Amino acid sequence: MITIVAQNQNESVKEVTLEDFKNKSYDWYWVDLDTPSDVETKLLETDFGFHP
Repeated sequence: MITIVAQNQNESVKEVTLEDFKNKSYDWYWVDLDTPSDVETKLLETDFGFHP
């Protein structure tokens, strides 16, 4: 499961969907993966630029 929380300067910290995260720029964000599936692990590489 992926949980993303994000914040902009004039907003409260809030949970956002992956789609919202991709379509909007945030000043600060946190991505948490709890026992990620293979698909979710792949998202780290494709959407966030992480590598094993």
